[in-house]
Amino acid sequence: MHLISLQLRRYFDKTNFYFVGQAAGAYEGDAGGYASGLVGPGYQWNLSPGSVFAFRSEILLGAGGGGGLDVGGGMVVQPAVGLSYCPTSSVSAGLTLGHIFAPDGNLDSHLIGLHVSTPFILPVNTAEQ
Repeated sequence: MHLISLQLRRYFDKTNFYFVGQAAGAYEGDAGGYASGLVGPGYQWNLSPGSVFAFRSEILLGAGGGGGLDVGGGMVVQPAVGLSYCPTSSVSAGLTLGHIFAPDGNLDSHLIGLHVSTPFILPVNTAEQ
C-alpha cells in the first residue's frame, strides 16, 4: 500500500517540542479507500550546534480504516523517527522510518517516508496592533 499524506506541525514557543496533525490516504496497492487521521507529540533536535541535520521522533494516535484492511475498532498507532536536512530556514527534506499498527486489528507494517517541508506562517494584521 502506498499513502500520500499531509502533515502539519505546530512548535511550542522556544522549544523543540511540537504537536502533529496528519491526514493520509491510499493511492496505490490493494487497499484503495484506506484513510487515516492521526495526532500526537514530537520532538526535534539538531545533531550538533549549527548543524544542517536534525533528528526527530514522534508518536501519533488516531483513526484509520477502509480499503479492506483489518484495523479492528479503528484505532491506529504510528511511532516514527526521522532525519531532516535543513540547508535554510525556509526548506528541509528528509527521511522517516516508523511502524504503523492497529492494536485491535491485523494492520502491522513498517513505514518509510520521504518529505519536503516549508514553514507555513499565517499573515499578521499589523494595523490592529
